[in-house]
Amino acid sequence: MKDCTIILAAVLAMVLISCKTSQVYVESAITNLTQLTSDRAFELDPSWSRDGNKIAFASDRSGLLEIWMVPVKGGGIQQITTSQLSADRAPHISPDQTDIVFQSTRVTGQWNIWKISLGNRGMTQLTNNPYGSFTPKFSPDGTKIAYAAIDKNDHSYIWVMGTGGENPTQLGPGYKPDWSPDGKRIAFSKNTSESNQDIWLMDADGTNPEQLTSEKEKQELSPVWSPDGKKISYVVQYELGRYFAVTEGKIERENEVRSEVWLIDLQGRNATQLTAFEGLNISPSWSPDGKIAFVSSRGDSWDIWSMIPVSNK
Repeated sequence: MKDCTIILAAVLAMVLISCKTSQVYVESAITNLTQLTSDRAFELDPSWSRDGNKIAFASDRSGLLEIWMVPVKGGGIQQITTSQLSADRAPHISPDQTDIVFQSTRVTGQWNIWKISLGNRGMTQLTNNPYGSFTPKFSPDGTKIAYAAIDKNDHSYIWVMGTGGENPTQLGPGYKPDWSPDGKRIAFSKNTSESNQDIWLMDADGTNPEQLTSEKEKQELSPVWSPDGKKISYVVQYELGRYFAVTEGKIERENEVRSEVWLIDLQGRNATQLTAFEGLNISPSWSPDGKIAFVSSRGDSWDIWSMIPVSNK
């Protein structure tokens, strides 16, 4: 009888351990969760085309970090850029779908903003900042590009320039800008203290800055506007840390900090957690019809997924 008791206790312990490690994730705020890429690679920075038929993204599936394009409804994945010992990432497709802007380490070894034509594949370097320029976004009318740039004191500022790199204008401190659908406002991330990041809004000329989130124990970053201009999707990072580094065009994983995609209205209310996988969920990007593409580590690698918030159904 004693032996049976010992065996039963051991089996019960195994069940408890199994239940503890095999967590069940409930993502009740989303529907239509779909995996869009499945390569054994790092996929980053999805960006929808204006017609919603394609997603540009960065991937190291060729060995180096480069820009690729995937048709959402099926078809071959197309390589857009080719680099040698350099990296390309953070693509954004122009509203007329003829160009892609992105950040690249080519030529200078420092991140700067480049543009490539999808027709003839001609490339133009738009910035030449020795300290780095990042995350470009075309304005909705296609006449301007917002981006972030670092200064000599390692401070990040939001800038706006013409699509040929002309007339660069500094708007204010921040990074990861995103235009509202009407082009009148810009959402961005900003350090509100040395160890805290929040989501802010401002007018497109840099005036009237307004803090949208204020969670002190979590990092809130990477805002993107919903297509109707009524909500902001963003990333909540549960501790400080960066996910990876890039060296000579290759990704080196550093920390898989738990990050989830959230949604909030423009009054800073009704914050809703969309993803609930305790791993990496980053880089949200809205489609014209209300889907959100994002990067998740819920597979064995970092892949592009899409979902629909229940409130958008």
